[in-house]
Amino acid sequence: MIQKIKDLMKTNELITELSNKVNEQNKVILEQNNTINETTLEIKECRNIMLEDQKNSVKELISEISEIKSLKEEFSKEINDFKLQKTQVMKKFMEHKNNEFKEEIDRIKIDVNKYNEIKTNFSSLSQNIDNLMLEINKFKQISTNIKEADFELVKHANKLNTSDKEKLQLMAKIDSLQRLISKERRKN
Repeated sequence: MIQKIKDLMKTNELITELSNKVNEQNKVILEQNNTINETTLEIKECRNIMLEDQKNSVKELISEISEIKSLKEEFSKEINDFKLQKTQVMKKFMEHKNNEFKEEIDRIKIDVNKYNEIKTNFSSLSQNIDNLMLEINKFKQISTNIKEADFELVKHANKLNTSDKEKLQLMAKIDSLQRLISKERRKN
């Protein structure tokens, strides 16, 4: 029995020890509970702050999205205006270039007509020059013939001159003979 009492005492000591340990554990648990509660409060505060920040961020994001949408619409309008202006500018540019090309083509047509006219005139002038060259060649040929004939005419003219002189001399002699004859007749 003493053993039982000893066992009981040991058990009692063990229980006391256990009770002390449980108490200590309870204190630790209480401290941890307090810490958990404090942490929970901090988490709630942080969560509230984060929620508030998120709400503000969402509001800002919604506002920015709204601005982005309005900017997108304005940008889209500007792009459409730009496209319209681009097509108008291209159309005006093409019209201007077409007009320039038409004017240039008209000038080219006029130049071609003038060229054809000049070509025709040049052709007729060339033909006239060819005809003139033929006439000049004829005149050259005639002039060479004239020079030869001229030389022959000079000879003939010289012969005629000498014949004229002889004739004049003969006529002068005839006159003097006639005078002599007439004097002789008068005398007789």
